[in-house]
Amino acid sequence: MPLELEPQPQRVPRSLLDYQEFLELLPDGALIVDSFGNICTINSSAVELLRYPKNEIVGKSIEQLIPKPIQSIHKDFVKNFFISPTRRPHGKVINLACRRSDQTTFPCDISLSSIRVDEKNFALAIVYDLTTLTNSNNALEASEILSQTVLRSLSSEIVVLSSTGMIIAINDAYRAFAVANGANEATYNAVGTNYLEVVKKAALEDNPFAKQAMDGIKSVLDGSVAQFEITYPCSSPTQERWFHMLVTPTKGSPGGAVMSHTNITSTHLAEDSIRTSETRYRRLFETAKDGILILDAETGVVADVNPFMIDLLGYPKEYFLDKKVWELGFLKDLATSEIRFEELQLREYIRYEDLPLKTSAGVLVAVEFVSNVYKVNGRKVIQCNIRNVTERVRAQKALVQLNSDLEQRVEDRTHSLKKAKEEADRANLSKSEFLSRMSHELRTPLDRSPDVDPPRVLVPLPPF
Repeated sequence: MPLELEPQPQRVPRSLLDYQEFLELLPDGALIVDSFGNICTINSSAVELLRYPKNEIVGKSIEQLIPKPIQSIHKDFVKNFFISPTRRPHGKVINLACRRSDQTTFPCDISLSSIRVDEKNFALAIVYDLTTLTNSNNALEASEILSQTVLRSLSSEIVVLSSTGMIIAINDAYRAFAVANGANEATYNAVGTNYLEVVKKAALEDNPFAKQAMDGIKSVLDGSVAQFEITYPCSSPTQERWFHMLVTPTKGSPGGAVMSHTNITSTHLAEDSIRTSETRYRRLFETAKDGILILDAETGVVADVNPFMIDLLGYPKEYFLDKKVWELGFLKDLATSEIRFEELQLREYIRYEDLPLKTSAGVLVAVEFVSNVYKVNGRKVIQCNIRNVTERVRAQKALVQLNSDLEQRVEDRTHSLKKAKEEADRANLSKSEFLSRMSHELRTPLDRSPDVDPPRVLVPLPPF
């Protein structure tokens, strides 16, 4: 067990004062300690750092600057240092701390050197305040932990590239995606692989998306573009899959890029379905045999018109666009004011039959006008369907005329039949009267005439 030496007050050797001027030149705190562990002198930087007045610390034990949990260990260290003085440079020991007068502690680094004055050994301690560095390191460590946490939590597959295209980090989603596509979970590690070489190999296999991706990544790495993105297919044998790749440069030296791969299959298929639907609608719109006007439901401004409407009325497309519906000359009879448009906004449906519209040539065309309100991408629009019913109106008029003619013919025929019946009835009546008289005359005996012999009565003879 080391021999315990009782600290004894010791007069500062006169020659030590020669060190004071040198110590004052140092930007860091500096102390000279004797073999008993007493502080012999201290510079101004140390006074400021330790927050002790100089007269309250010189001559005191160095242990009052040591945090209590490690004081006993430090005493042994001081004894061993003076038994076998060894120079300890800056950075040799980590996690050191000093205690201030207010009992707060701060992280520090202490370099030690042995000096000999008047045949006695002293220790020169230079104290470096590591508070700022420690805070920076803690912040950096926290930032690194946060970055790793964020990286792991992202659902997109993330790859971090060096300035040469080498993979220096990946997230769990990228690793899981690789395993799902055939990589060995136990041995797979993309870090250290040159991503550009992988993409180049795919490009040589005539993959057009790989060629675009390789050129785009290179452009980001060399600073030619601020970012690069591409949508590409990556289907499995059983599923159609689409991904969106976004490459953005990392800031600062030595450069590099962060690349994300996001599975957008559902979005892409939905957008493709919408595009297909829009194409079908456009084809119907362009080939419809009815005139169609698309209006903004809020303002009544014409947003689109189909070819049939243009051909029907003989106006160019520019005549319709960006005008309010009631400003169109051929609809002035329909919309002499905004009242009817407001009615349409309120009811969201209006229908007019046999509405006359005047073409650019001044010809009246009979149309059926139907307007409906519906939403497109959350915004209300009005679709006006205008059907040419001129032939139908003509046919209806012809039918009405035909019915009128038929009714007249029926009426005339009925009158003729009625007249014939009346004549027949009169003939029948005369016939009946004649027959009645004849029947009466036949049943009634004729009167005797004096010039006529009375009828003879034949009396039968008796038998003989």
